[in-house]
Amino acid sequence: MYRFFSTTPLSKDSSPTFSEEEKKHMRVLRLRGQEPFEIVDGKGSLAIATYEEPITIQTISTAPIPTTKQILALALLEPSHLDIALEKGTELGITDFYLFPTKKSSLSHFTENRTTRAHKILLSALKQSKRLFLPTLTLLSSISKLPDIPLFLADPTGSKTTPREGSKMIVVGPESGLTPDEIAYLTNDRKATKVNLSPNILRAETAAIIASYWLAS
Repeated sequence: MYRFFSTTPLSKDSSPTFSEEEKKHMRVLRLRGQEPFEIVDGKGSLAIATYEEPITIQTISTAPIPTTKQILALALLEPSHLDIALEKGTELGITDFYLFPTKKSSLSHFTENRTTRAHKILLSALKQSKRLFLPTLTLLSSISKLPDIPLFLADPTGSKTTPREGSKMIVVGPESGLTPDEIAYLTNDRKATKVNLSPNILRAETAAIIASYWLAS
């Protein structure tokens, strides 16, 4: 069954609202009258509707809001690598993404176009993976702005650690790695626990995927 995203919260008493891109997708798929499809709003609601004018919601259900956060804090990567990390992280259950520049990041800032593209990737992955809650995406000016939450650092010198219960965040550095000063800040000032994700040296986007799986495990 096809799934589409409503830009407004779903309810039985109101019609969903779709972006022009979603409307175009519906037209391309040539949905027919009375053909059922799914709608999500990224806030936990799932509706079954039929394609007619106006679109009619038949049933709606709402999942409870997650009580814990699984956060991937990711240094700004090359655009294609970052796209992969956001897509796969969403599929694996990341609830929040924090993006920040580091001294060795390929990008020093995030443009408006890149932000728009990142949100499209999150939406697409949300629908594909059948998730009901859209991850948040927060842009930070530096690594020092990361929120105060139990912190882990993906690092080859770390140990094999099982993720603890509750909300947690793991930091993945850029393609060229974090600087000694950045690592010292995370481990000394922020008390981050180093985690070895693999016996091999990983590309940044691969480390982000494995870190996402590690958080969800």
